[in-house]
Amino acid sequence: MDIRSFFAPVQSKAKREPPADAVKTEAGPLGTPTAESEEPDELNGDSDQVKGLSYVEQWDTVVESFAEANADSERHLLDGDERAIVDTFTSLSTNARLMFVRIMMRKHKVERVSKLVFADETSMNELADAGLVRMDPVESLSAMLYLLSRDELMVLAKLFRVPRASSLSVAQLNAALEDAHATSSRSFSFDNFSESTNSILLDKVKAILRRTLIVPGVVVDLFRTLFFVYNREKHWTDNPFLVHVRANLRVRRLNYEQFTVRKCTLTWPTRDDLVEFIRMCKLQIEIESLIQSVTGMKSEPDRQLVWQKVVALAEPCMQVFTQWQYDFPEDGHVSGIPWLASFTGGMKSTSILKHLASAYKHLNLLKQASDLYATLLSHKITGLKRGRGKMWEEYLLLLTKQGRVEEAHAKGLDALADNALEFGARRSVEARLRRLSNQKSATKEMARHKVAALDLNLSTKRLESCFTRIVVAKKTFSSTGRKALYSCINSGEDCHVEQLALNEYERLGFKGLHSENSVVTTLFGMLFWDMLFDDSVPGVFASPFQDAPLDFNTEFFYAARRSRIDARLANLDLGVFDETDWEPGLKLDFSKPGEAENASISSNDIKLDCISGDENSVLASVHSSKLDSKHTPLHVAIISHIDATHRKKATQCRGVHWNAFTRPEILEIARCFTGHQISTICRAFIESYGGHSGGVPDLCVWNPESNEVKLVEVKGEGDTLSASQIMWIDLMVACGICVELFHVQLPESVGKKRKTCK
Repeated sequence: MDIRSFFAPVQSKAKREPPADAVKTEAGPLGTPTAESEEPDELNGDSDQVKGLSYVEQWDTVVESFAEANADSERHLLDGDERAIVDTFTSLSTNARLMFVRIMMRKHKVERVSKLVFADETSMNELADAGLVRMDPVESLSAMLYLLSRDELMVLAKLFRVPRASSLSVAQLNAALEDAHATSSRSFSFDNFSESTNSILLDKVKAILRRTLIVPGVVVDLFRTLFFVYNREKHWTDNPFLVHVRANLRVRRLNYEQFTVRKCTLTWPTRDDLVEFIRMCKLQIEIESLIQSVTGMKSEPDRQLVWQKVVALAEPCMQVFTQWQYDFPEDGHVSGIPWLASFTGGMKSTSILKHLASAYKHLNLLKQASDLYATLLSHKITGLKRGRGKMWEEYLLLLTKQGRVEEAHAKGLDALADNALEFGARRSVEARLRRLSNQKSATKEMARHKVAALDLNLSTKRLESCFTRIVVAKKTFSSTGRKALYSCINSGEDCHVEQLALNEYERLGFKGLHSENSVVTTLFGMLFWDMLFDDSVPGVFASPFQDAPLDFNTEFFYAARRSRIDARLANLDLGVFDETDWEPGLKLDFSKPGEAENASISSNDIKLDCISGDENSVLASVHSSKLDSKHTPLHVAIISHIDATHRKKATQCRGVHWNAFTRPEILEIARCFTGHQISTICRAFIESYGGHSGGVPDLCVWNPESNEVKLVEVKGEGDTLSASQIMWIDLMVACGICVELFHVQLPESVGKKRKTCK
């Protein structure tokens, strides 16, 4: 099927002309632009920055994507009543639309008319006639009390003799008054009439509120769905409007890369597909909320009850998952585009099923939990590759607890052969296999498999090879939940352990930064900038205000750009532009130090025999910078070009921290890494950006004169390495990066026996 016809660039630059009856309105307390000052979504001339949109223009842009006149409309996702509401909104006057948008931006969709300072009778009547709002009285007492101010609640509290009312919070006052409403046995006399507490309280509240404005629930749900679809959200939120508006208005202060927004109208082929996906999103939120509530429970029966609720909610998702497998056995989406499988109910159900397996485990239903993990792991469907390491770990643990040792060992070997197993999870699987092989009940067949144990031993030796630097310092502050302070060796001032380490390395002649993962994520973002913002990949840019494609933190990112990523990694590994080192080779004619920092390199200066595909156009556009070496590594040239192009504007890119490093610092750091080291780090992020973003050593210290760089993991007294930190240390040491451990030792513990790595 030719799906190109389903893709069309979103034309968001055209300004919607206001109707003839539009009048100038003053900006309200929320800082809403006036009707005359609304700005179109167009380029900012000299700055090349995309401007933000006013509230009404943002809503118009979203709603028009569902309009009948729009050739690329997603109107097929709406039923007849919903289409009528969309058409009604588009026919409103500018002032009425502005008022409706501002009401919808508020947290609650029930408001006192007297408090809506931006409201006018004409617009309210127009909205009421259109059915978008109702001027009905509120029937629920709790909703009415919520609309009252604290002073108004205090008047009622005194009237009904609520004890210690002045010391109660607003929520407590509401609860006390609701209790008074529920108690109808007491009687009060006002104006010679004896009435029940119920009628008196209701009458008093209604008299205070007077007119109220209500947005019908069906209207609220519809506009939530419109924003959900337009932004291609994968997680349901109660107020998507505010997030959308804030994101768009931030563009007035931020610069974003330029790309063409293209949406696929086949993301949800039918309305039923969308409804099922939204249902799965809401169910996931409900289940995760239940799981979070378990943390604060001290009673085991209460925890068991919560896990039983999770099972009851999640088990029906097994049918959704099974149907998804049957309908889409390969790529998971009818369009044939793997990335769009992320928006199917079947894909979303996999997250819920993982929670179901966890619930089975907590209810001691080990057999059901292990069978569910086996089902998820046996199908390498696109979308089930991310997070497989965690599933393998849990699966092997469950088999071991059931006494199925031989099966656990066999499945562990299958896990190591799984090409979707993240390198971070490999170490824990190897450790599990070694423990199984060393058990007394281990069979001879299990003992023969020494590969995993050897790999783990090699990994352990790499960790032990890290030099441990120990500094004695006095702790001056320590408190639960807060970082400890130590007395600085040089100045005597109090500082955190990271600053203590930086001072020590500065004494040794190194520059240093407390960077954690910002160094490696910045290098990665710059080196793969062109691929991050490649708008030829369908469906990954839904808004002009994105700092990364939507598929960035998924396995789809690599799958959609496989050939280009592999070529880039290979070229980074080779690393040098020089004719003497390449047959055939590449040569960059760099300017001498201090000359024309941003001078570009023409295509005539580069031989591209060894590069193929789109990689040619990227390398041909690389700019030179202040690089004084004859042999310039490829990664330094690319970073120099991206930095020179985007630093001044601070163009937004996921993981790139412009303020954390100056241009000289990032270039000096890049020069200290070899091409092989850089490609190894980048490969880890491509494999799992989110899963591998944590655990990077705390400090980056370097000596620009000797081109020496060290990544330092800092630990205070009693701290130990986490699994993610061990994972990164193992990876970096294996590719030749120098990693050191920095420990702070208290004076009173000097002389005590302490295990340290050589």
